[in-house]
Amino acid sequence: MIAFGICIGDEEKYARFAAPGIAAHGEPGSPIAESRDNPSIFPAYNEILDAFRDADDLEALVLLHDDVEIRDPHFGEKVRKALSDPEVAVVGVVGARGVTSLAWWEGEGAGRCAETRGLVDFGGGEHDVDSVDGLLLVLSPWAVRNLRFDEHTFHGFHGYDADLCFGARAAGKRVRVAEIDVFHHTKGGFGDVEAYGRADAAFRAKWSAGGQGTPPRHAAGAERCPACRGELTTPGGAQPQRVRCPSCATLTTLPQPAEPPQRTELQDRQETVRRLTGRPQWYREAAHRVGWLQLHRPEGALLDAGAGTGEFAKSAQDAGYTVVAVEASPAAAAACEELDLPVLQGTLTDLRQHLHDGTMDAVAAWHQLQRAPEPAAWLADVAALLKRGGHLVLEVPNAESWTAGEAGGGSAGSDGDDVHVYSERGLRLLLDRHGFDVVTALQTTTRVYDPVQVWAQKSTAWRRARRQPPLELLRVVAVKR
Repeated sequence: MIAFGICIGDEEKYARFAAPGIAAHGEPGSPIAESRDNPSIFPAYNEILDAFRDADDLEALVLLHDDVEIRDPHFGEKVRKALSDPEVAVVGVVGARGVTSLAWWEGEGAGRCAETRGLVDFGGGEHDVDSVDGLLLVLSPWAVRNLRFDEHTFHGFHGYDADLCFGARAAGKRVRVAEIDVFHHTKGGFGDVEAYGRADAAFRAKWSAGGQGTPPRHAAGAERCPACRGELTTPGGAQPQRVRCPSCATLTTLPQPAEPPQRTELQDRQETVRRLTGRPQWYREAAHRVGWLQLHRPEGALLDAGAGTGEFAKSAQDAGYTVVAVEASPAAAAACEELDLPVLQGTLTDLRQHLHDGTMDAVAAWHQLQRAPEPAAWLADVAALLKRGGHLVLEVPNAESWTAGEAGGGSAGSDGDDVHVYSERGLRLLLDRHGFDVVTALQTTTRVYDPVQVWAQKSTAWRRARRQPPLELLRVVAVKR
C-alpha cells in the first residue's frame, strides 16, 4: 500500500488541493494520516511515521503539504518505480546537488514542479540529489522505520526536508527527484524570515565538520558566484586566485580554504597593538560613518558587527545609539571593553545565543561581509537579529573599481582575508535573495577617509598614470523586509 501523511495548517487549502488530489490519483483504500494544530512540523511528521512504522504491507509513505495537488494519473506507478531500488530512501519532485544550506536552490537544481508563480524547471528527469524540497516527500519503508525528523534540534516549519535527506545520505542511502506531476499552490517566500534563519544556522551547525559531519555531496559542476549564483570557471592549480563572475562582476577566491586562517594569540595581540597605533584615524573614519548612519537611522539599538577595536561603536554610543558590539578577535574585543562598550567576543551566531532575535534597529558592518565564506549564513544571522524594517549598513571593497581589475584584484579595504569582493549588482542580488530591499548603493573613492596629504599623493600618482580616482568602496543601505 501507498500511505499518505499531511500536517494540516489550513483546512480550506487541504479541502481544495491535497484531499482531492489524493482522492483522484491515490489508490482505493490508501490510508491518510492527518495531523492538525501543530506548532512544529517535526513532531507532527514523526507521529505519522510512527503510525506506519510497523505496517508490513507499506510500499511508500507520501508526505505532502496541504496546498500540494497531485495531478499525475500514474502517481502510484511512478512512486513504485522510484523506490524500486532498495538503496533509495527519499524521493521528491525538485531538489539539488551541491547543497550546503537550507537554500537548496542555490545548488545545482534538478527536477521540475509547477507552482502558482510559474514552472520551477531544472530540466526534469530522474536524478540523484543531496536534498529535495519538502512540498512532497516520498519515503521508502526503510526510511519510515529508520529515519526521524529532528525535533530536538529544530522547531517550526523550516529545515525538516534537508535535514531528513542529509540523514538518509549519511546512512548510505540515496535521495532522488522523479518526474511526478504535482501543482504547488504556494504564495512563495520564507514566511517567518527569523525562523528560517534560525533553522538554517542549526542545519549548518549540525552538518558541518564540527557537528555530525556532512554526508558526501554530489559534485555540483562548476563553482557558483555567491552573489548571483552564476557559474564560475574554476582556475587550475591549488594556489587561490580571484575569479570574476561573468554575470555580475563579483570576485570570488577559488579554491576557497577549507578553514579561515587563524591567528595565534601572539599574532592577535600584535595585530591589535598595530591597529591601536592608528586609533586617531579610526576615530576620524568612525565620525564619517556615524554621520552616514544618522541619515538613515538617526537613533535606536545598533549592532556593530566586527567592531575591531571599538572606535565606530564608541562614536555611535556617544551620538546616542544603544550599542552592542561583536568581535571575533579576543585582543580587539578586550580593547572594546576598555572603552566601556558592551561586547561579545565571538561571531554573529554566538551573539544570537545571548541576544533575542528581532531586537536590533540597525546593524553596521564595515568591511566584514567580504570575509564571510558563506554570505548566506552571515546574512541569515543579521536578518534574524534585526527588527522588520531595520537597517543594514554595509561598506565593502568595490569589485568594479579599476584597481580591483589589476593583478591580485586588490582595492581599498581588500586584503588577504577577503573571500569575495562584491560588485554593486552582485550585492543587490545577494541582499534581495536574503530578504533585504536596497535603499541606496554608492560607489565612492576613499577621499572621505584619507588625510589631505595622503589624498594629494594618490591624486598625483593617478594623474601621472592618466587614470581617474578609483571608486574603491561600495556603500549600501538596505532594509529588512
